[in-house]
Amino acid sequence: MTVRKKRKKVHKLISPDGVVFKTTNLLQFAEEHGLLWRKVYALAAGERMTYKGWQSTHPKAVRRIKKKTKCIVNILTKEQITVFNRSAILEVLDFTKCAFSHFLNGGKLVYKDWILKENLELIEGFAQ
Repeated sequence: MTVRKKRKKVHKLISPDGVVFKTTNLLQFAEEHGLLWRKVYALAAGERMTYKGWQSTHPKAVRRIKKKTKCIVNILTKEQITVFNRSAILEVLDFTKCAFSHFLNGGKLVYKDWILKENLELIEGFAQ
């Protein structure tokens, strides 16, 4: 009779610096990095997308990150910004929270000379 060893699941987490960490012990990992183990577990399971700058590599979280990430383009300067952390963009571009959320969710086409890249591509395609 053969005895099978239990395989340990390897979790991958991305640090705020962009370094990928692999671990099989989430509790020990959380203690080493000064994080709450419940939040790290939720991150590894894909229930959370980010926690204190750490990102999940779980497929479920990655899909949600892609869905929430938007690219905005300045109509005048053609400058492009990828938006994931909305609060950081609000401060940099001096947007109001409510109006910017309305803009990102498709309620406004243009907001303070900025347009969603997908809308810009639609308009340019329609004009041709």
